[in-house]
Amino acid sequence: MQDNILEKLRSIVGAEQLVENPAQMGAFLLGPEAPLAVVFPGATGEVAAVVALCNELGIKLCVGGHTVSSKGLAGGIAMVMSRMNRVLEIDHENLVAEVEAGAQHTLFQQQIAADGLYFPPEPYGGEGSSIGACIAAGDLDCKSFLYGPPRTYILGFEMVLPTGEVLSCGSKVIKNVSGYDLIHFIVGSKGTLGVITKVLLKLLPLPEARRTVIGSFASLAKAAQVIQILMERKIYPARLNLLNAPLAGQIVPGTGPLAPGHQVLVDLEGFQNSTAHLSDEIMALFRLEGATDALCVEEAGAIDDIWRQWLQLKKAYHDDVQDRAIDFLVGPAHLAAALSGLEKLVTDLDSDSGLIIYALNGNLRLFPTPGHDFPALLQEINRLALKLDGNLAGDLGFRLKCEELRETEMWQEMVALTDGIRSRFDPKGILAPGVHQ
Repeated sequence: MQDNILEKLRSIVGAEQLVENPAQMGAFLLGPEAPLAVVFPGATGEVAAVVALCNELGIKLCVGGHTVSSKGLAGGIAMVMSRMNRVLEIDHENLVAEVEAGAQHTLFQQQIAADGLYFPPEPYGGEGSSIGACIAAGDLDCKSFLYGPPRTYILGFEMVLPTGEVLSCGSKVIKNVSGYDLIHFIVGSKGTLGVITKVLLKLLPLPEARRTVIGSFASLAKAAQVIQILMERKIYPARLNLLNAPLAGQIVPGTGPLAPGHQVLVDLEGFQNSTAHLSDEIMALFRLEGATDALCVEEAGAIDDIWRQWLQLKKAYHDDVQDRAIDFLVGPAHLAAALSGLEKLVTDLDSDSGLIIYALNGNLRLFPTPGHDFPALLQEINRLALKLDGNLAGDLGFRLKCEELRETEMWQEMVALTDGIRSRFDPKGILAPGVHQ
């Protein structure tokens, strides 16, 4: 049976685009379970044929841009979209691009930047992440306050449904939806509703000027205070992030490391004069508020290098400790209170446990050391977030909120709703077996 399936897959994608050796498959998988094979389709028709085969035979299928989660995929098929990496069109007049889902996010940004265009969202899974991953994950990034979340930039898509049929939706028109918004329905679906093959993206003009300001502070309270002052002064940069001391040393400007401490990173994008004025104001504020070190970076290559290191740090912590990460959100005005409460619960924030903060979104991502009682800490942080009118991220946050409020019926209804939607698209349950919405 397995040999027959593999032969059919070879006939679809070609023998050279199928990997069945477990040792070779490991380079494309995240997780311990081993699929039957990894396939690399090169066109929508090949994707549709593979999906239709899996649907016919009831074989599990999971998709990724360059790597695939193998959770629940034992004996199934992993589909890697890296060959479908073309930029099909750049429409300068309408500020729109059509891109295949496997296109590498950062390379796409570099390509359109050469034409004076800009796609603001950060890559979801680090520098090598794909455009399709950005859309399928639909995650908040640290530019979302200023530019809006990734969903803002989707005008349409092509997707292979679990039956193997191809669905096209949307157009270059900004206002093209009446009633239910199917264009954005796939955002955050994580491959449970279909396989995205192409995306129509809205673009922006490239900012005229950029600067990055970094400050090092002796305490988290000081760093949070500086962030609060910036927001009170209505200074809302492209990024306003905070790394606690255990992580801060991983961002090293070209001039060398800053003095040890908790790091505030400010990314400014805009017009020449206003960007220069804001960077000077932020540097003065850092010094006034007792920064142990501060630096303003103006050269484009050096700025790119700093944010490349940022993406590498995000990816490393996402891949290495995602099973024990705690991601929660509060209103930006409550950030200082959230940090104060967190320091009482996690006493090693100065030395061991990692903390990444998207300050403008009020998003705190904690990576506690293994010595912590993770379930107990999760409950305590959930209570802290709820007290500040916030919540833990994702379905976990909604479930814990329902439990805290003793509203189990609400959680059951939510699960039934999402499971019902998923089953209408994928009645055989072949797609993304490791994802539980």
